[in-house]
Amino acid sequence: MKHQLLRSALMVSYLVLITSVFSFRALAQQKNGQEIQFSTTSYKEVLAAAKASHKKVFVDAFATWCAPCKELQQRTFKDPEAAAYFNKHFVNFSVDVEKNEGVELARTWQVDGLPALLILDENGRVLANHTGFVDGKGLIEFAGEAAGNTRSNRSHPASIRGHEHNPWYSNTDTTKLHVSNAAWKKVLSPDLYAVAREKDTERPFSGRYWKSTTRGTYYCAVCGNLLFRSDAKFASSCGWPSFYEPSRANAVHYQADDSFGTHRIEVLCGRCDSHLGHIFDDGPPPTHKRFCMNSVSLDFAPDKK
Repeated sequence: MKHQLLRSALMVSYLVLITSVFSFRALAQQKNGQEIQFSTTSYKEVLAAAKASHKKVFVDAFATWCAPCKELQQRTFKDPEAAAYFNKHFVNFSVDVEKNEGVELARTWQVDGLPALLILDENGRVLANHTGFVDGKGLIEFAGEAAGNTRSNRSHPASIRGHEHNPWYSNTDTTKLHVSNAAWKKVLSPDLYAVAREKDTERPFSGRYWKSTTRGTYYCAVCGNLLFRSDAKFASSCGWPSFYEPSRANAVHYQADDSFGTHRIEVLCGRCDSHLGHIFDDGPPPTHKRFCMNSVSLDFAPDKK
């Protein structure tokens, strides 16, 4: 009887042990499947892996002190749907922009805000970037658009009609351009060149977009850079299309304009430095800013229906 009880106890212990092992493995596999897996190798090796697998590269550029960066790592990168998508379609690379090769990479990618999320081709060319926190769904939409594989209700790429002879025009390439005005003059229309490169201003109430309410996306008419979403556009009596915020922080940049005896802040395209308009402090919430833009400097792509 004692031997039978001992055998039964041993059998129960064995079953508990086996169950525990398999439960641990299942939990580990589930955990791995629910997180975006980032490569721990060098950037050079990441690009080599991307070429070998014919995949694009997803980059998480972060700093240890950045609170939104930590939120991305704790929430977005652990989103099961986002993890499955990125682990399948991308080689994922996470890099601290304040350490080792991350410092030089941040300069190369022109990172000007954190967290910076980038999509690169297998040669390291930046196809798209995003600055700031985004949830799992938003991250998939961002990457899907860059990869040309999105199901979101975002805009079609702006038509290249009228830009056939402009080799720098792209709705996805965010590489900083350094093109002379002489070169731009050969590919831009006279009206666009006068405003975008010579800082002219179109007459108020004359532009095609100043009172448009169509949902979609606005791009730089010179280089195709993504600038504004129609969600940020508001009715203004100034006679020019007005927005309360750009699509992302580095979509535009600013410089002082003291022409005509008055001080204003000029808004320029973040990719090609073309003149877009000016920014004022009389806009609606939440920013209370008014990006007063020239219609001629904008291309527009309506949302899918």
